[in-house]
Amino acid sequence: MTSSWKTDTKRDMLTYRFIELSASLIENILVDDENDMRKYKEWLTFISGNNSEAIKMNDPQPALLSEVNPTKDSSVKLIALPNDSNFVIECKTPVFSATVSVIYDFDRYDINAATILAFDGDMVMSISWAEDFMSKLDEMRLHIK
Repeated sequence: MTSSWKTDTKRDMLTYRFIELSASLIENILVDDENDMRKYKEWLTFISGNNSEAIKMNDPQPALLSEVNPTKDSSVKLIALPNDSNFVIECKTPVFSATVSVIYDFDRYDINAATILAFDGDMVMSISWAEDFMSKLDEMRLHIK
């Protein structure tokens, strides 16, 4: 095996867990709820100028679709970027922070591309936290703000 293929197992597991968490969050909020998907599509239509007023935003900003606090000292934000199907997910706790970028394919119900934009903190604790959050996600009934 060449050295370029040798990686940090914890880093790989963290990447996998947070990309999986991001996909689950998008599916829970947008795929599983037609009303929330409609709101998201209306926002995209508005910022692109394809609306009844023909108003196009010159510099559309990302939109916070949902924020949840799985525990009293943690938060997860789902942020829609102005490009269709592009999202950023921010997870913060006292022991770590992670930011994930995702391009989601709503036709295939799958991720087209994803990457960890930033991570700081305890990898082992963050992996455990992500697994716990995903196990509770369906019970949370999250919606767009």
